[in-house]
Amino acid sequence: MEDSTEIYEVRTIKEIKEGDFILAEFKGGKRNKSTYKYVCIVQATISDTDISVMAMNAIDTTHTTFKTNENDVSIISFNAVLGKLPTPRIGISGERVQYIFNIAINVKEY
Repeated sequence: MEDSTEIYEVRTIKEIKEGDFILAEFKGGKRNKSTYKYVCIVQATISDTDISVMAMNAIDTTHTTFKTNENDVSIISFNAVLGKLPTPRIGISGERVQYIFNIAINVKEY
């Protein structure tokens, strides 16, 4: 686990690899005018410009603990990547895996 409190700037798609945690921007709402920000796990790099990601949802009000949303896999453009996140701790609650960051993540979920 990285002991950092930073969101790292990513300049090229080559800096992103499978299993990395990123903060990504999505358009949605009426006429795609709203902007949402989600923590995502990188599934794969698809091309020089596209990445497959699985979105995660915050499960606490401090936005430090997240769970995966296995039904929410998307292909996003590298331009939608806002930054790379430090590797979270992994916790277990019942049968659910939780990802716990050392920092609050500024998400805006749908």
